[in-house]
Amino acid sequence: MQHSSILICVDKTSTRLNYIIEIIFKQILGLNPLVTTSKDELKNNEKAKVYYGTENTFGNHLYIKAAKLLFETSLSTRPSYKTINNIPFLYPNELELIPADILAGSFYLLSRMEEYADQEKDEHARYKSSNSILAKMNALNIPLINVWVDLLASQLKIKFNGLKIKKPNFSFSPSYDIDMAWSFKNKGFSRNALGLIKDLSTGDRKNLAKRLRVLKNKEKDPFDNYNYLDKVNKGLKPIYFVLAGKHGKYDKNISVEHEQFQELIKKLELNAQIGIHPSYASNSKTAKIELEKYTLEKIIQKPIVKSRQHFLKLELPDTYRALIDAGIEHDYTMGYPDQIGFRAGICIPYYWYDLHTEQVTNLKIHPFQVMDVSLRNYLKLSPSIALEKAISIIDAIKTYGGDFVFIWHNSSLKEEWEGWQIVLEGMINYCKELIKKEA
Repeated sequence: MQHSSILICVDKTSTRLNYIIEIIFKQILGLNPLVTTSKDELKNNEKAKVYYGTENTFGNHLYIKAAKLLFETSLSTRPSYKTINNIPFLYPNELELIPADILAGSFYLLSRMEEYADQEKDEHARYKSSNSILAKMNALNIPLINVWVDLLASQLKIKFNGLKIKKPNFSFSPSYDIDMAWSFKNKGFSRNALGLIKDLSTGDRKNLAKRLRVLKNKEKDPFDNYNYLDKVNKGLKPIYFVLAGKHGKYDKNISVEHEQFQELIKKLELNAQIGIHPSYASNSKTAKIELEKYTLEKIIQKPIVKSRQHFLKLELPDTYRALIDAGIEHDYTMGYPDQIGFRAGICIPYYWYDLHTEQVTNLKIHPFQVMDVSLRNYLKLSPSIALEKAISIIDAIKTYGGDFVFIWHNSSLKEEWEGWQIVLEGMINYCKELIKKEA
């Protein structure tokens, strides 16, 4: 398919500017951007054109007033923000048509610049959602970059009649974290003995009775929900992120050397994709990630190129650099544990920009928007309200085009989560219907 070309005149080029032009004009708008520093070319060219600079030169082009961010190589302080016509903007200005530097604002959000300087972390050394500029703007629940680009698209269509703009198609990616393959089964004598002692010491008779029934094969293990997941994902190609690290304080899975666990992984791979769930202990440690990745690759006899951090531990730039060094090409960690929505303000995958090296990397970031634990444990929502919230996120992504990614856990279908199947099935069925209508 041939894309419409658009001329973008800039005062000067930079790696940051080229990166964000590629994402906004090519990936989101479906255009072929041609960048020039020639004002004469801007003046004489008859095609659709944009001038990105500090002082406008009058002519038949759309003007985006530039802030300094894309021409710097330092970590900027937090930008100013303002709500104009019900849309929150970063780097606002006095212009009427495009009232902010949406290129600089988009780069600020995508690069996660605010996370580099923030030293206030939660108990797992994670960046706090409440510290983000999107939270301050009350804009976590909208893909703000896509909203800005939609405004840009509308102005381009008005000014350049006939310009063909094609927004991304809507898609969705179901994904599941296997933190613990089984609650009681296949854990060995010592771990179950310790579990029995804990049940007795805490007086948890219900858990003790369940444990004994499962170990005697009189009841299905509460985490063994793989047949159900296979059924609800029929016809899809979900991703299972498998924790393959050694047992530790926050890494509770059984040994990946266990024959039953290996058989489970092979079975899951028949109708799905397998990704690595790098252990809590491996965060930012390339050698450990490589070992865990190699172990999984040996089981499924295929390369592993997708990952999501256990506990969503993400420390920039160290985590992403370690993943790249380990051969990971796609990461699905970009989201918050305690909130749903758009951590980077966007609903399409994009390549990670390393602010320390000022380079675009080959690691593609796939933001997720909704997680089961966020809905139930952090936000304390009922299943019906949780589904409503999830559908509002899905509708926003459908409006602007992009990929809806959700996280569910095999352990989130146990007895304590009774009623939550309607959320999982509801999201999947709703997305299927949207895609069917779009076809």
